[in-house]
Amino acid sequence: SNSEHVHPTQYSKCDFGTDPNAPTDPVCRWDEASICPGGVPARKPYLSNRDCTCDKVQTGACLLDNGDVVCAVSLHACGPGGNFLHPHQAVAQYNVDCRLCPADAIPESYQDDPAASGGIDPGDLVPPSAVRDSGSDGGMA
Repeated sequence: SNSEHVHPTQYSKCDFGTDPNAPTDPVCRWDEASICPGGVPARKPYLSNRDCTCDKVQTGACLLDNGDVVCAVSLHACGPGGNFLHPHQAVAQYNVDCRLCPADAIPESYQDDPAASGGIDPGDLVPPSAVRDSGSDGGMA
């Protein structure tokens, strides 16, 4: 099996610098354009740190006209009549903690293997263009 050579995608991590009040667990976002708590920047992903797999990535949500709150990665997913909530807003205002994937989507062997980075130079990694929100409807009008 080649599964031991497959490593989960890494996503952007909020950079709190040396702030003593920063969260102890990583705060992860979909991409570098996503808003982090306190307006701190999100940094591009690095495979070697393993902090931001999809199960740790908080996404936003759409507040729909009927009052329902549904998870969404960007304001473009909300459509007409939807109001996009950033991740921290969804949690604070509606107690909704949206994640890009469930925790069981990450193989346990990846978490336990110190060599899982595969020797990839972190400077070569950037979010794939497929995750960039171009603002278009993708031809699905």
